[in-house]
Amino acid sequence: MKHDCARRPGGFSLLEMLVAIAIAAMTLIALYHASGGSVRAAAEVDRQTRAIIAAESLLALHQHVGPAGVRANGRFEDGMHWRVSSTPLQATSDGTVQRMQRIVVAVTWPQHNAHRQLQLVSLVPELAR
Repeated sequence: MKHDCARRPGGFSLLEMLVAIAIAAMTLIALYHASGGSVRAAAEVDRQTRAIIAAESLLALHQHVGPAGVRANGRFEDGMHWRVSSTPLQATSDGTVQRMQRIVVAVTWPQHNAHRQLQLVSLVPELAR
């Protein structure tokens, strides 16, 4: 004897649909957060690159420093601040004294309620008096 089982009509139940939508929503939220983090990271790399270029340019402007040294600061249009300062040094090489200046270039910029800073330090010859 054959029994006819009550067959469910094709398709998904309401519970199955709710579970599928919840899984899809969680996946989309995770993707949104991941892509947002990538955008923030790319923007930070861009700011760091611009800070490096600015600091290198400022250092190139001060290839020689007078005996009084240099003290300067300013602000770029994009909100980055810069500072250049130097201190005198004496270096000896082969018995001769070479007067040098230790020059520090600092570039700072705001990032997420804090400030980031990039510093370049170099030695440059001091101009004769």
